[in-house]
Amino acid sequence: MTERAYGRRNVLRGAVLAAAGTAAGLTPVVPGSAFGYSRATFGYSRPSASPDGADPPPGHRWAPHFEDQFGTIDRSLWYRYHNTYGWANQTEDYLRPENLRADGTLRVFTEREHYRDKDFTSGFLSTARRGPQGSPEPARDTFFPRAGFFEMRGKVQHAQGMLHACWLRHRAGASIAEVDLMEVFHCAEPGNTRQTLHLDGSKNTFDVSTHIEEPDAEPDWHTWGVGIIPESDDVRFRFYTDGVLVGEHLATEPKFWHDFAQPDLWDLSINTHTGGPWVGHPDDPPGYSRYDGGFCLSGGEPPNCDSTGLRSPTFPVIYEVDYVRVWSLASG
Repeated sequence: MTERAYGRRNVLRGAVLAAAGTAAGLTPVVPGSAFGYSRATFGYSRPSASPDGADPPPGHRWAPHFEDQFGTIDRSLWYRYHNTYGWANQTEDYLRPENLRADGTLRVFTEREHYRDKDFTSGFLSTARRGPQGSPEPARDTFFPRAGFFEMRGKVQHAQGMLHACWLRHRAGASIAEVDLMEVFHCAEPGNTRQTLHLDGSKNTFDVSTHIEEPDAEPDWHTWGVGIIPESDDVRFRFYTDGVLVGEHLATEPKFWHDFAQPDLWDLSINTHTGGPWVGHPDDPPGYSRYDGGFCLSGGEPPNCDSTGLRSPTFPVIYEVDYVRVWSLASG
């Protein structure tokens, strides 16, 4: 979700990486806690159908650091954006606090409504303020440990023109480093979610795409996680989907790590964006993107884009998040 235009994405690379991960022997995480806590440790008071998520990677000492199950939106922690952050990616929506609601889960609503100079509205929740805010927000920038494990559980909507995301942004900005815990590019990869790294100014340093469900089926709940683990002068990223290790990347001598001494390095964002070259416009035929001169996201050549399994949006489009959790890497 970095604040810059990438142009067309290579939609095959993730599938190749996923296959490579399987061939390399990447295996599911063993169910159960890596350090012996129960859900009650985090103070859960409501029933939940939540399955075991991706426990922090074994072989390290992890300590629970943060958890939000969205009984409400804690405005001392979260900024609700009121701006057009994402404009560089040709997005078509205005981000409004009114499109974010929480009463046991967080729901991000995308609506077809004209607001200011946009024809759609959506929501963006973040622990750090970026871009001008059109309404006062009491939160103060909050950053999370540089070495840690981050997990979210959510339900996405598969639809043309919708980009749902949960991601980490370097405290010095996404142009320095960005970790995409989960993104959805429905028309390019129907039924899949993608996890991506953009490091030291390099776009798509690593990405992996994982199939989670049939795109024309009723969406279900899933978990996504990433471990960020220092190894000597390097940093290893390990990505999980539904508790399964799906890919990893070793960043060698990374500047985003060594040039910044702060113990807390990442902010956390949850959002939906509407439109743009990666996902197409909601009003276009499924599989077609009007951007960059017009092209097919799904294969084929305009106007004959492959629309197999693709869906047009029904408004409001709702992206739902059950919880986010953060563990820190304990010393010793």
